[in-house]
Amino acid sequence: MITCPKCGFEFQDGWQLPEEYKGLHFTGDEVTWEGGTYHLRPMERRLFRLLVQADGRIVRYGLIENYLYGCRPHCEWPSFDSIKVRVSEIRKGMRGAPLQIKTLRSVGYCLV
Repeated sequence: MITCPKCGFEFQDGWQLPEEYKGLHFTGDEVTWEGGTYHLRPMERRLFRLLVQADGRIVRYGLIENYLYGCRPHCEWPSFDSIKVRVSEIRKGMRGAPLQIKTLRSVGYCLV
């Protein structure tokens, strides 16, 4: 479980999908939703799940870093730009899906 230091929101691995995402399924390297099949790599899938779990709330950069790379020593974390690249890959991979990832400059991301 990861807790956001700013808002106290807890992200858990055994989470439940918010109601508006009930048709969303994660299987292997695919995400299926409302009749579409989207291909995401493991780290992009993991980040997308985090954004879905946040249910429209802002997910801050620090929380994303901890969620994706927290198991590594801090000195081995990739550059900050790697999160931007992963979000870009999600946007490309989920093109046509009924959602949008909103960027909040210097803060984080949320689904709208």
